[in-house]
Amino acid sequence: MAVANRYVGKDLQVNFDTGGGTQILSGDQTEFSVSWTIQGADVTAATDGGVEEKPTLEDISASLTIFHTGSGGTAVWQAVRPGVEGTILFGPKGTAAGQPKASFRAYIQSKPISVPFNEGVVRAVEIRGQGTMIDKLDTDVWP
Repeated sequence: MAVANRYVGKDLQVNFDTGGGTQILSGDQTEFSVSWTIQGADVTAATDGGVEEKPTLEDISASLTIFHTGSGGTAVWQAVRPGVEGTILFGPKGTAAGQPKASFRAYIQSKPISVPFNEGVVRAVEIRGQGTMIDKLDTDVWP
């Protein structure tokens, strides 16, 4: 594949829409990762020579690491409390028309903080998906 088609994460946009407003979670991030997997059901019978599985349910999770800005990011950090539900919508190349996007219903699972002695203070937002992907990164684009 041509180098011209590759990109880095500097234009990432991550939004969290709670129905009462949308918070932009990206901008000061250091990493964003999403895992989209399928669970498997064991359907092994006595005569099978090995474990047999059938795909069943989607399992989505995400993690976003952001530099902590103290009181400067208060509104965002109040909106992403553990247990808050909403929709995660993200675009790895930003939100320009025609760029890829993905979205899924989710809730905030946790938001730990790390305070190292000689490095930037970061917070993580651990996200658990609910249901299936709404927009799929490989097929859906921003309007």
